[in-house]
Amino acid sequence: MHDGGLTTRIGRRRDGAGQKLDGARRRRLRRLRTQHRRARHGSKRERNLELGLREASRMTGALGLSESLAEQSAVIFRRAQAADLLLGRSIEGVAAASVYAACRCAGLPRAIDEVGDVARVSTERVRNAYGVLNEGLGLPTRPQTPRDFVPKFASALDVKAETRKRALDLAERAVETGVANGRQPSGIAAACLYQATRECGATRTQAELAALADVTTVTLRTGWHDLRNVLQTTETRADVDAAEGC
Repeated sequence: MHDGGLTTRIGRRRDGAGQKLDGARRRRLRRLRTQHRRARHGSKRERNLELGLREASRMTGALGLSESLAEQSAVIFRRAQAADLLLGRSIEGVAAASVYAACRCAGLPRAIDEVGDVARVSTERVRNAYGVLNEGLGLPTRPQTPRDFVPKFASALDVKAETRKRALDLAERAVETGVANGRQPSGIAAACLYQATRECGATRTQAELAALADVTTVTLRTGWHDLRNVLQTTETRADVDAAEGC
């Protein structure tokens, strides 16, 4: 809450004893509520803070995030306002970026498109605002990797433990071999899980996995082809080394 919860709320139709109010008293309380609403913010800065915190709370609820992450996003928004990072920017955009930043700081695998879907601004504006927060506040975030998204996708598909483990191994291989370089981590994670399901006999469609990762089937297919080429090259090299050893 922008004021720490130290607010006064004026009732509507009943008095302290629970009795209904007559028309004159209801009109008087209506005028008092209007004046109270106008006077509760001492400045435009306080109004912006209330709006931003309310938006951040709404989005964390829509995303099903924990109370601790909701509090963290509020802290980040307050810090952004204190550092004057809201100047010339959308309050809703900075609030959405604060939610995404809280997820990144906690290591929660959430794509920025997911936050953009529940924000009242475009995903591009959320991305731009997050860049400003990350640079201006020096947030303790780390780059997301395909491995971060594998458990989430595997749980959504309810795959076996061996399939999940193989997908995690493939995600690490994708990073080590450069397949994941310059690509969306969630898309590579989906490609790794797709390959793992094929190897473990529980094939899922590319369209299903692409929708889960919020990428196009072309993006998933391209990443999968590159991953498969790396695996085939590694297997061929292993066979050659084995033959030379004989």
